[in-house]
Amino acid sequence: MENSEPLVIHSKFPPTLGLRSETTSFRHQNVTRIPSTMDWRKKRTVTHIKNQLQCGGCWAFSAVAAMEGIAKLQTSKSISLSEQELVDCDIFGSNIGCEGGCMDDAFKFIIQNRGLNSEARYLYKGVEGHCNKKKESSRAARINDYENMPEFSEKALLKVVAHQPISVAIDAGGSAFQFYEIGIIT
Repeated sequence: MENSEPLVIHSKFPPTLGLRSETTSFRHQNVTRIPSTMDWRKKRTVTHIKNQLQCGGCWAFSAVAAMEGIAKLQTSKSISLSEQELVDCDIFGSNIGCEGGCMDDAFKFIIQNRGLNSEARYLYKGVEGHCNKKKESSRAARINDYENMPEFSEKALLKVVAHQPISVAIDAGGSAFQFYEIGIIT
């Protein structure tokens, strides 16, 4: 695989679409007690690891993973939600299916559509399809709001992660990701 090939396959999202205004405050900004570690997997709050295959739908996976974790915290029930519904149906704003997108727009879509389907009902295929309106009408979980936190602030990140799983976007264009095989990138 050539150096530029992973970027074409996995990084189709135009960088300018991800820009947003600066966040000046956020819900957990006054938190003072931050645990030294937080692993939501050990608390069985997040679902299993999922594979986006060759689809550039990382934006959908990120939004769904955060929503699944928060749903588990609120209901004590684990539910796997549908990334495919976002890939197929959320085609407004910066979200363009397997060609990339933005979690903020995914959250807006989920709020506007009063929730998201379960993965069992709207299975992930790893390719863009037509929005299935019949499946889209069934909701397994919903959110009423979302919030951006300050960018590039490890302190802010720790405050939020201490309370709930979050959705993040990262630049996966570096060699650490290009040649990744197994383990945790630090």
